[in-house]
Amino acid sequence: MCKFNLFLEKIKNQPALFLGNKDVVALSYVISGYEEAIYDLTGNRVLFNTKFQIFIEKKHDSERFMTIHWSQLLVNIYSEESFDRFFELWSEFLRVYPDWENLDICLF
Repeated sequence: MCKFNLFLEKIKNQPALFLGNKDVVALSYVISGYEEAIYDLTGNRVLFNTKFQIFIEKKHDSERFMTIHWSQLLVNIYSEESFDRFFELWSEFLRVYPDWENLDICLF
C-alpha cells in the first residue's frame, strides 16, 4: 500500500504531469493501468478499484454493484470538484480501512 499511496500522492501534487489536467476519470484510467502493471510484474492484484467502488457506493447510499464507475459517480456528484474530492475520499477510505489491501471485499 505504501507505494500505491506514494503513486497517488505524486498525481495529486502534479496532476498535469500525469493526466494533463485535474480529471478524475483520467485518474481512474491511470489507476487501472497501475493495477494491471503491478499484476503483470508481480502476479499480485491491487484491488483498489473494487474496494474503493464499494466504499463510494456505501458512502453515497448508492445501490451496490451499480453499473456506474466510482469516477463517474464522483463527477456526477461533485462536478468540477471531483478530482480534489477524490483525494479527500481517499484519505477517509484510508482512515476507515487502513489495511484495505488485506481485507476481503465482502467485509465492506
